[in-house]
Amino acid sequence: MALLRNVPKPRMKLTFIPSETVEGKLVVKYKVTDILPGINRWKAVAYGYVMGILPTIGAIEGFAQANWAKFGFEDVHKLSSGLFTFRFKSEVERDQMLNKGPWIFVRKRLIIKAWSPDAKIEHKGEEKVPIWVKITNLSLQFWNEEMLSKIGSYIGVPLIANSATSTMERMSYARVYVEVRADHELPDFVPLVNNFGDEFRQKVVYDWIPPKYSHCKLFRHDDKWCEYGGASLVDKQGEIVVDDPKVRRE
Repeated sequence: MALLRNVPKPRMKLTFIPSETVEGKLVVKYKVTDILPGINRWKAVAYGYVMGILPTIGAIEGFAQANWAKFGFEDVHKLSSGLFTFRFKSEVERDQMLNKGPWIFVRKRLIIKAWSPDAKIEHKGEEKVPIWVKITNLSLQFWNEEMLSKIGSYIGVPLIANSATSTMERMSYARVYVEVRADHELPDFVPLVNNFGDEFRQKVVYDWIPPKYSHCKLFRHDDKWCEYGGASLVDKQGEIVVDDPKVRRE
């Protein structure tokens, strides 16, 4: 075993390839054939991160094995700033996993996307994020697809209701998944007005609200500093989570 540990790992053998001058500028020029090996290697990859927390690669790998083994999950790699790549056996199986989402890691949203050669594997924050919304003590006449859609649309773009809401197995509250925008404030109630002008304030509660930066109006970056200038990271109540006047755009 000791001899095996001392076996050197294979290394790429690199060669000198001169750069080229294009319109008076020295550049590295490449052809499609130069990047085909990389495209073929990573074509069945998804990449993403968990909103609001920085999980260890062990925790992420355990999550992926438990939930995505049936989708042909093979391995995970950690990149910078809390980003991960997830490789699958095929693009079809990867897309099946994506279509089964949304995926939740420790009550936080896992932002995950399919990789493509044009993808920029980075995250500077999200303009829109889906979150779970509880509609508490909802009156019986409002328990239908039309009214749940209208209530969800006041908050953002409604996507789905959970199974207990859809089957009305639990009537203490309705639970809907809504895509919300970082530049919109989340309401604590939804005003419902009937044909006679009577208004009822329907209370809503959020399972989790991602903090957002006050300057760039994006939901939380993985990095704790906003790159768009000295800006504070604030939560829904306006409390400062991160504030550093030294932060400046590079």
